[in-house]
Amino acid sequence: MLPGRGELDATIDRALAEDSVGADVTTAALIPPHLEARASLVPEEAGVLAGLDVAAAVFRRVDPDLVFVQRLLDGDRV
Repeated sequence: MLPGRGELDATIDRALAEDSVGADVTTAALIPPHLEARASLVPEEAGVLAGLDVAAAVFRRVDPDLVFVQRLLDGDRV
């Protein structure tokens, strides 16, 4: 059974709090807040993609302005 939106949000909040997202002193000292970056998620081994909706929710929680471009779908082989 999949978690409801409220449960998913609470789980994301707990995980981000545990990792102290946004409170990293080294990152704050070395990376300007206006910096923009681009990233790709690349699997190390073959498999089946799953959890893109959760990944997108985490990215939005960390930065609401982040643009997440999904090129594959859950269930796609990678």
